[in-house]
Amino acid sequence: MGKNHRHKKNLKADKAKVHLKQSKTKFLPKGQNVTNTAFKVKPIILPEQLKAKSSDIPLSRRKLDAKDLLTRLKHYNENIRHSACEELADVMKIHSNELISQHLAQIIVSISSLMQDKEQKVRKAAAKAVHVILEVPF
Repeated sequence: MGKNHRHKKNLKADKAKVHLKQSKTKFLPKGQNVTNTAFKVKPIILPEQLKAKSSDIPLSRRKLDAKDLLTRLKHYNENIRHSACEELADVMKIHSNELISQHLAQIIVSISSLMQDKEQKVRKAAAKAVHVILEVPF
C-alpha cells in the first residue's frame, strides 16, 4: 500500500505546474507614464471630385448628365430605371440637339431595351422617351 501511495505522489509532482521566476520590472519614473494622444489629420484630396461640371453640359433636374442617366437606365432597380427614363426625356425636350449629336446611338439602344422591361411603368416611361426623341427635328 505504501508503495502505491508513493507512486501517486510522484505522478502529482511530475504534473505540477512549473513556476518561472519573474524578473523584477523597472517602472517608469513618475510623470513619464503618460500616453501621447496627439495626432495629425490630413485631408484626402480627389482631383476628380474637385472638378466642377461645366455649365454647357445638359443636366437633369437632379444634376445628372446624359452619361449618368444612360448608366442608370441599366440599373437593377425599376424605380431608378423609371426615373432615369423620365429625366432623359425631360433633358431631351430642353437640350435635344446637344444630346442627339453626342449620344443618340447609346440612347436608342438603352431605351429600346427598356421597351421590353418586365415593369409596366418602365415600359411606359421608355415609350414616352421614344416619343420625345421622334418629335425632335434632325
